[in-house]
Amino acid sequence: MACEKAYVQVAGDLREQILRGHYVPGQRLPCEQELCAQYSLSRVTIRHALRLLTEQGLIERFVKRGTFVRASSPRKLVIRDGDFCASLLEQAPLVERRLRSCRTIAPTAQISALLRLGPDEKCMMFERVDVLGDEPLGFDRAWAPAKLCNRMDESLLLRLDFLFAWLRKLRLKISHTEQTIEAIEAGPVEAQILATAPKAALLKTREVVFTAPVKPVLVVDSFYRGDRLALNCKILKEGMRVSLSH
Repeated sequence: MACEKAYVQVAGDLREQILRGHYVPGQRLPCEQELCAQYSLSRVTIRHALRLLTEQGLIERFVKRGTFVRASSPRKLVIRDGDFCASLLEQAPLVERRLRSCRTIAPTAQISALLRLGPDEKCMMFERVDVLGDEPLGFDRAWAPAKLCNRMDESLLLRLDFLFAWLRKLRLKISHTEQTIEAIEAGPVEAQILATAPKAALLKTREVVFTAPVKPVLVVDSFYRGDRLALNCKILKEGMRVSLSH
């Protein structure tokens, strides 16, 4: 087994065995020492793999008792107050962002209007997928004015805190964002990217980011798997804090 990301391969193998029913809910998995011998890997690598399966909600670990297959469905990761980056870093630090595409295009009329582009102005469009082990959690499709993307490279796009890192490079500050949220069914493209069934429940958000003085610089459409992610927002209204969950 290759050393690079060997823990992902181990986690994927164990996950497949759990999903196939080789290990059933409530059953104890082999101990770390047995897994080390089985995969010919170090204990550090095995622990990394088990941590990944824990973050995916497939197993539970107990001190002095061992590791067990969860008896219930995988837990959902909670996106708190629309902050996907901070929520993932807190609940699933092993998540990996992958770049699907990045290119300069002539924007649609809708995107051009949202970014307030001139008649012949182009934009950069990029798509990214967030994966936990081998399981896609969500993906986004974003557009930014091409003139602001000269200092944008792949390493920057792959950062979970991409927006703040990008704006720091441009020496810009966020003024505000406008966000819409809706529940949708997965179309063929979304189902293929997220490895889910057609018409599966998805959470879609559209966010338009503005910098001072009220200038739109980014439009982001994000698609989250409804079976793996939940949205929790707190709205302050007339002195009362209301929690909304999906």
